[in-house]
Amino acid sequence: MGIFDRYSKGELKKLQDFARSNRGVEAYIEPKTTTQELTLLLVAGDGKWIRGPIADIGNAQGFCKRLDIPLYEAAVVGYPKRMKGKQSAAESGAPTPTAEELEAWFSRDAEDK
Repeated sequence: MGIFDRYSKGELKKLQDFARSNRGVEAYIEPKTTTQELTLLLVAGDGKWIRGPIADIGNAQGFCKRLDIPLYEAAVVGYPKRMKGKQSAAESGAPTPTAEELEAWFSRDAEDK
């Protein structure tokens, strides 16, 4: 089974494009959970990131080897600090609410209860 046999070729293309268009990319295998499939997280040197589903660890290793990207297990080494506060590449076009907007939203939600 190939790395993305169960998923669309678009997922693979997104990850490849991200890896090729960003500097200092590292890959992290994220374990399967009850709410998420096994995924491959790519993190650029500036903290931008993208995630995609993968079939198994062996295929993720092949993907990373072809693109010359170091591969880590997130459950073992954790996540890079440079990701903190960064949105995924897919979300980067979405506006980020300010602290004041979030506080107003949470205050309004508390008043409704």
